[in-house]
Amino acid sequence: MRCLRQGIRSYMLFFLFLFIVCSLNYLSASMPKIKIYKTVDDFNKGEIKNVAIVNPGYLTLSQHVEMSFSTEEPFVWGWAQDSKGNTYIGTGNEGKVFRIDNKKEGTVIFDAEELEVYALAVDKKDNLYIASSPDGKIYQMSPQGKTIIYFDPPDKYIWDLEFDSRGNLYAATGDSCRIYRITAANKGVPFFTSSESHIEELRFHPNGSLLAGSVDHGYIYSISPDGKASILFDSGYREIHSIAVTPDGDIYAGAYGQKRLPRPEIAKTTPQQETKKKEGESQESETQLDEIKIVVEPEGLPQLMGRERSGLFKITLDGLQKNIWHSGEVVYAVETSQNGTVLVGTGGDNGKLYRLNEEEQETLLKEIDDAQITALYRSSDNRIFMCTSNMGKLYEMRQTYEKEGSYESPVLDADIVSEWGVIRREAKFPTGTQVKFFTRTGNTEDVNDTWSPWSPALLNASGDKIISPSSRYLKWKAIFTTSKTDNTPEIQNVTITYLQKNVAPQIRKISVNNPENWLDQETAANEEYSQDSSASPSDLTYSSASIEEWRKRDLSTRLVRWACFDENRDDMKYTLYYRGENETHWRELEKNLTKTSFRWDSEKWPDGAYQIRLVASDSPSNPPSLVKVSEKTTEIFLVDNTGPQVQNFALKTDKSAPKVVSFIVQDLFSSIHYTEFALDTDDWQVLFPVDGIGDTKSEEFQFNLPPLAKGTHSLVIRTYDRFLNVGFGKFKINIE
Repeated sequence: MRCLRQGIRSYMLFFLFLFIVCSLNYLSASMPKIKIYKTVDDFNKGEIKNVAIVNPGYLTLSQHVEMSFSTEEPFVWGWAQDSKGNTYIGTGNEGKVFRIDNKKEGTVIFDAEELEVYALAVDKKDNLYIASSPDGKIYQMSPQGKTIIYFDPPDKYIWDLEFDSRGNLYAATGDSCRIYRITAANKGVPFFTSSESHIEELRFHPNGSLLAGSVDHGYIYSISPDGKASILFDSGYREIHSIAVTPDGDIYAGAYGQKRLPRPEIAKTTPQQETKKKEGESQESETQLDEIKIVVEPEGLPQLMGRERSGLFKITLDGLQKNIWHSGEVVYAVETSQNGTVLVGTGGDNGKLYRLNEEEQETLLKEIDDAQITALYRSSDNRIFMCTSNMGKLYEMRQTYEKEGSYESPVLDADIVSEWGVIRREAKFPTGTQVKFFTRTGNTEDVNDTWSPWSPALLNASGDKIISPSSRYLKWKAIFTTSKTDNTPEIQNVTITYLQKNVAPQIRKISVNNPENWLDQETAANEEYSQDSSASPSDLTYSSASIEEWRKRDLSTRLVRWACFDENRDDMKYTLYYRGENETHWRELEKNLTKTSFRWDSEKWPDGAYQIRLVASDSPSNPPSLVKVSEKTTEIFLVDNTGPQVQNFALKTDKSAPKVVSFIVQDLFSSIHYTEFALDTDDWQVLFPVDGIGDTKSEEFQFNLPPLAKGTHSLVIRTYDRFLNVGFGKFKINIE
């Protein structure tokens, strides 16, 4: 209860602190921003050295990982340990085996003719078994150093070795994809054969079955002691590269890569054929093995260097099969720890060691300089060993913590130059532990020499003022230390406040629509500038009906729209002003607008040319002394609500020709768009100007009347300008 009260009090003080900061800053600038680092995703973007990122999101010193030995070789593949505590590792690309004693002194004890030593194993008498590739053999080395060829299979690769409880040795091979059971020197027979190209991983299950991970379809086979096999799991990936089994029988498997094309069925050799082949009595099985070499191009080391999709799977005794974890790195190694958690080794730019707890939450335990963690092993005394490649080294992970570690945050982008406030952290500091914070700032996204140096250490957990210079970007660093390696400090979250310098809003564009670019009445008032306008009358066919349909719309209503951006993300307020083309005084059209468009009725304005000025202000988010404004003026636009006039009507008569009508249509502000006539209430008929195109404010028309009966006839001329204002001319024609 006391801890609960202290926690509540701590959070109340924190929020009081934020309120005070916000209040003080509001008096001098816009509201402060807050960045909080509190999740695994937040922290994973940073750089760690001897620091663990623990789920659900906090930082501690990592467990102590000590380099036991560096081989100076590019790759370490296999590991084994004898009863005296000597550790053996197999390497590539020179096929060497090193022995590392309890003093961590390493010696080359075997140099194979082959290039790679992918697997090692030690029996109960401390005999060491060495699997070499390609065109590999299995060597046996006694504790006294005597070496013999223990088994020489016809297969090209030997990927793994595993002893059963009776002392039988099992060897996983490729590219003929066999598992051999070897009972003594040169006494081995195929125990299992698959249509896949490689069996790459072997592990015994507590129920006595042998688990085998394949390459091509990424299967896990379960093989009973009498050799009966079934596919336990289809991963959906190309390769099962590592398998770990808990004492309770749960299986964890690391898989990666796209599936290959289906492999053709290949005739399999019987144990009798294999024996004959050994004795040189049969050439048939040799031919079949040669065919296998042609079908599959063997894949070795280059495959491990690629970046391919990868996953970690869990298969339980009750049949649950689940992809429990995936990462941008390739999963190369899986092992279980004594406390029931799962360790995962990956590769990429740097090798990373992860731990998954019982809830399948990840902790990034360690990031090393070597490119891949290619193998993980748990010794009989529950120590964890880690083999790496590029370069080839052997590490041991202890149960104690590192004495010192560091975490460097990702770059924090404040969007614009900002004043930095306070850095605060929620933390636990057991006896003998400490965390020092540092900051640095700059105005380039890439950290370089133009950035400020790291600040002096910040030690006040309740909050330190950031003293690094004002800038757009910031990084922070935490240095963890402990004088007692069984204790570690713990950073639960980090909060940074900052205040952007207020900058004026940017009006990127402003325009006033023409009536022919008419927008829907219901949506136009709320549209942003980028909204496309609808079709104009010029897109329509020339017909009286189509023109009338357009005229039903409210063409006198005009719309001004604008696009405005504020780097501070401030709320905006807008004011519109207008003036005539030859006027100097701006008059207010509308104020206190919050939307980016405004509609008004232009019939209240005299016809003529106008401009509109927009004033954008960030006053809703800033005190008066810090308010910034921007202005932008539209291009000159026309207001024309008056129809054109029909003038100079004339009727020419000639006894030898039809009667000719001529007239002029004029408009003060816009071009003549469409003209038509109706004779004696007949249908409207379209007219084109004499020059064929209606594109000026004055157009001349002339047409011939049809033969008319004697008497009085009516002629109506209807004409539209570009804004679809209509004008009429009505005339009487007397025929004698």
